[in-house]
Amino acid sequence: MSGVPETAVRPAPSGGSVLRVKVVPGASRSEIVGGHGDRVRIALAVPAEKGGANRALELLLAEALNLTRRSITIASGATSPEKEVLISGMGPEELREKLSAAAGGKHRRAKK
Repeated sequence: MSGVPETAVRPAPSGGSVLRVKVVPGASRSEIVGGHGDRVRIALAVPAEKGGANRALELLLAEALNLTRRSITIASGATSPEKEVLISGMGPEELREKLSAAAGGKHRRAKK
């Protein structure tokens, strides 16, 4: 389960990209797992309580993409495991490349 499905990333109307993710909270470690249907599967080492998983998702993506956390915004699905994330400052092709590399290298963040 690697690579980024073509349908997981699209251009954002305001610039940047929209990333479709499937979040799995409560994992043993945070990592970008890879393609999952039409989304990117991301495991998070925090439970889905009080926005903790959303913050962990923003931090993991910012670190993996070498962006600031302010560049990552949950656009929809804040209370759902299926989310759309706005990535400012990065086009769809570059985003696919960086996510594929992060999933292939199993980009991980230590459990907090």
